[in-house]
Amino acid sequence: MTLSTLLSNRARKTPEKICIRFERRRLTYSEIDRLVTAVAGGLRGLGLNTKDRVAILMENCPEYIISYFAILRAGGISVPINTFLIAEEVSYILKDSGCKFLIYDDRFFSHIETIKTHIPEIKPLMFDEIPKIPLSGPLVKGEAGLDEDEVAVFLYTSGTTGFPKGVMLTHKNLLSNASSCMEVMDLSERDRVLLFLPLFHSFTFTVCVIVPIYAGCRIVLLRAVKPFSRIIKSILKDRITLFVAVPTIYNILAKKKMPFFLRYMFKYFLNIRVCVSGAAALPPRDTFCL
Repeated sequence: MTLSTLLSNRARKTPEKICIRFERRRLTYSEIDRLVTAVAGGLRGLGLNTKDRVAILMENCPEYIISYFAILRAGGISVPINTFLIAEEVSYILKDSGCKFLIYDDRFFSHIETIKTHIPEIKPLMFDEIPKIPLSGPLVKGEAGLDEDEVAVFLYTSGTTGFPKGVMLTHKNLLSNASSCMEVMDLSERDRVLLFLPLFHSFTFTVCVIVPIYAGCRIVLLRAVKPFSRIIKSILKDRITLFVAVPTIYNILAKKKMPFFLRYMFKYFLNIRVCVSGAAALPPRDTFCL
């Protein structure tokens, strides 16, 4: 099984269930699956071939997730780009990975001129510029010919001791990780996952996207961590059951002074049953405070 077939299987099983809630938008599993197929067809129409690399440089939004799965469905390899990098650093990763396309959003429009200077052959595209063409039979077979041992994603290290290095993860790597998470967290279709960490991070995408799709959960997607008050509001309003963060966030929560009514709401109306921390060790004092 590949990540693309994971999504397709889930869309067939629970087509009308909400997959992503983002601001005022609600997208069902069947809608996400159809968009992924249409964008995959558009990428193939633009010249994407099997095992070509496609980078994603976007803030958190449904189009990020759709692009990621569309690249895989078209037979390509996804290359998530750290959104905190400057244009020259982005250019290094694009060149090193041999990306053919770059899907970006308007926040990074200023990067494009620099990127094109360094890599004239790359094709930058905004999501809305990708034609929406449903995949035809032969193209579907082309994607289906990929197996779980094929590379799905290039993840680049932070480059703290040198230039960033690409780590190749297969579909099997990612699905095996998600399966292990499922066993530990015991998620079901009734769960709701809050996603506010950057989607380019492997921890975020695995625990907040792949695992929820595996389980058929709802993903409540926020554009960013800030403002932090939006996270607090979403926990209560969206009845979040799975909270995923990094130690810094838990430290803020542990120290945050809340008004009495909010502490009351958290005590009696909190639906969270699982908290997950990643990227670094969680200090025992923060665990105790929470």
